[in-house]
Amino acid sequence: MLEQHQNFDSYDLSHYEKKKIGDKIFYLSEKAMQGLKALDKNILAQMEITGQVGEIFGFGITKNINNDTILVEDFLPHEHFFNIHASWINKEQKKLMDLIATNSLEIIFNEQGITINSTDDTEPTESLNIGIKNGEINWQMCKDTIGTLLNIALPDNISELIELIKTKYSDQAEFKNQDTLISLETDFDVVTSGATNITTSKYFERLKQRANEVDLQDFNFTSHHHPLPGLLRWSMNDKNVKERGDIYKNLLCFSCDDLKAIHDRDIDFFQIRVFGTPENHQKNDEVTTRDYSVAEILNDSRGLQEALRKLQNLSPEHATPDILENISTQLNSVINYLNQKGYYVRELIKFYLEEDAFDQIRKKFRDHKNVNSNVDIVMYYLTNEMDNHFCDFPILTKQFFELREELGPYNLLQSIDEVLKQQSDLKKRITSLMQDDNFIDLNIATVITDYEKLKELSDKIRASIIPIIK
Repeated sequence: MLEQHQNFDSYDLSHYEKKKIGDKIFYLSEKAMQGLKALDKNILAQMEITGQVGEIFGFGITKNINNDTILVEDFLPHEHFFNIHASWINKEQKKLMDLIATNSLEIIFNEQGITINSTDDTEPTESLNIGIKNGEINWQMCKDTIGTLLNIALPDNISELIELIKTKYSDQAEFKNQDTLISLETDFDVVTSGATNITTSKYFERLKQRANEVDLQDFNFTSHHHPLPGLLRWSMNDKNVKERGDIYKNLLCFSCDDLKAIHDRDIDFFQIRVFGTPENHQKNDEVTTRDYSVAEILNDSRGLQEALRKLQNLSPEHATPDILENISTQLNSVINYLNQKGYYVRELIKFYLEEDAFDQIRKKFRDHKNVNSNVDIVMYYLTNEMDNHFCDFPILTKQFFELREELGPYNLLQSIDEVLKQQSDLKKRITSLMQDDNFIDLNIATVITDYEKLKELSDKIRASIIPIIK
């Protein structure tokens, strides 16, 4: 809950920009608007280096005037960048990024290799070890980044490198036994690559310092960009304004990572920005934005959270067709509502299931043979069939679940599967029947959500295959 400050009437808001976010009225100062424009400018500068960037952001320094009104007095974007000049990174480069982001480094050189550690005990970070073979350094794609960090051109021979370090850092290097050691203190706000950003503690220190200067402690607004890939931007040339507007609508949806990061930081309001507009999608001096209230998102999606919780906690003996119909009806209703609100429902499902669990379920059910129970078919649809924006959830009835139990993998389909594992004349006869163009592929039978198609498959199995098996 934000601290409430002095009376609203005492403020001159003639130079503030007014907007509504959720149930609050926001007033953004000229300095805050300049900060948002600086965010755009900084992103464009980084895009010139790598072609694309991860989600660079900034925080607004806010003041809660009353229960309905919030001032954004300033906005501080990321400003001090370390760009590793790579669109995609390997695990060693990611490890190096994590280390640089601590802003306190110790680099040890010896004839056996190079070790980079963080000396910041408040941010435990895994060391990076760079090996040597026959005197040559295996840089693992980290050479240019380390060279930029040390401001020298690095040789590939370890002996030459050690001599160079002793010369270049003669006033700074320490010598312990066979080790040459240097310490680096940096001042980066963010360490960035083409697709990954790591915000440092230095940025938040700068944010708090600026807040103290204006006698405020609230950071209750944040903004970041979503990328508009060049290929997508090019493809929009042949689309009309409405079609481009639909693309921008998709781009301005928050991701699971967005919502989780903002929720975990106890931020109540956020904004997503995309370069260009539906009318002028090629222009980088204009942006399209969408503002969000976290409380509104959580309130709108409460029905989804409840349905997912019911589904996850449902024991096999309680997973009856009646109960599953009720849960599916709730999912159908709430997902339709969330689509109308313009949310990307898959990202909310990931948020409530938690992303790791979502990914595990999704991976498991990619093999349709793992979609066994009636609970499985609901979870399959939620994790594997909601990839596109504004997908509907199917209407799954009691009759559908009853038929699926009857047809399910432990009954008719399992009987057929057992026969198909055998090399026999019976297998040839069944395979021949299934090759009929009008026969539904049994490989997708476990993931059919259309009752009529499932009924058609059931009738055909009973009429043609089951008599052969029996």
